[in-house]
Amino acid sequence: MAAPPRGNTGHSVYFITASTFQKRSLFQSERMAQLFIEVLQHYRRQGKYLLHEFVLMPDHFHVLITPTITLERALQLIKGGFSFRATKQLGFGGEIWQTSFYDRRVRDIKEYYAFREYIHLNPVKRGLASLPEEYLFSSARPGFNLDGLPSAAKAGQANGLNRSAEKRCATQKLRALSLGRNSSHVEPQVRTGVRRFGRTSPNSSLFGATPPLCTIFSAITKFLSSP
Repeated sequence: MAAPPRGNTGHSVYFITASTFQKRSLFQSERMAQLFIEVLQHYRRQGKYLLHEFVLMPDHFHVLITPTITLERALQLIKGGFSFRATKQLGFGGEIWQTSFYDRRVRDIKEYYAFREYIHLNPVKRGLASLPEEYLFSSARPGFNLDGLPSAAKAGQANGLNRSAEKRCATQKLRALSLGRNSSHVEPQVRTGVRRFGRTSPNSSLFGATPPLCTIFSAITKFLSSP
């Protein structure tokens, strides 16, 4: 859903999902799709955000970005900038975007790569391509200008990952002790979470402090299916 005002986002990485008005398949038109990607790259070049990954589906888009301005303003530029240019350059009339959007701050490196995989596989799961790199409007396809993670985000997320992993390991050890098990039985349990998105055990998150990714992706699906 639309994020509450939060000021400057402090170079945090966000996974964003936004839909077209009434889920219309506006981006089946290649002209519309190419224009959207031009807008996305335009504000990247202006330094409004770092663009890490994206996919443009017929009726919605997903992006992984690090805003250098507020998250709300970054989304206003992308959605509003596209609407303005679609009207001016393509003569499109009518509503384009659903007003709300879904956002999720990426908590650690593993979550980042799970969102990246989700983005890359989205067209394949929808039957729009056989392989991620075959889809024309996705960062999985070679040739797009993308940004790596900022060093501050890498360091912060790596520290968070380590802290969460340590916390989870300690919790597992306490559980093992309470059941009278030797700690040598605990170590394999720390690695039991399946790394592909949407496949994590219901009783485990990837690194303790974050909810299971299956829960996150269920929330995205619910957002995309809402009226």
